[in-house]
Amino acid sequence: QDSNINFAKDVMTNIEFLRDISIESFYYVLFSMEKIQYRKNDYISKAYDYADSMIIICDGVCEVRTRCEGNEFIIEHLGKGSIINHNAFFLEDLIYADI
Repeated sequence: QDSNINFAKDVMTNIEFLRDISIESFYYVLFSMEKIQYRKNDYISKAYDYADSMIIICDGVCEVRTRCEGNEFIIEHLGKGSIINHNAFFLEDLIYADI
């Protein structure tokens, strides 16, 4: 659908690394994506896991949490259009919060 493609393109242009890629590369990335639905209280990733995916929130709200001195805190609420793990994914780095 054109609206989904336009949404993905708008979101992906927010990632500096993807901003100037060719249209062919954009479609390669787009069609390599997999749609996954999560339920309330599901974890997308845990702190100190390696990022093996980049996630674009298409609907709903996601909480980013961390732990400090045995207590859990919500750092941020992410909604439609938010991108998760893109830096860690491209750098093959760790994720530093529960998502």
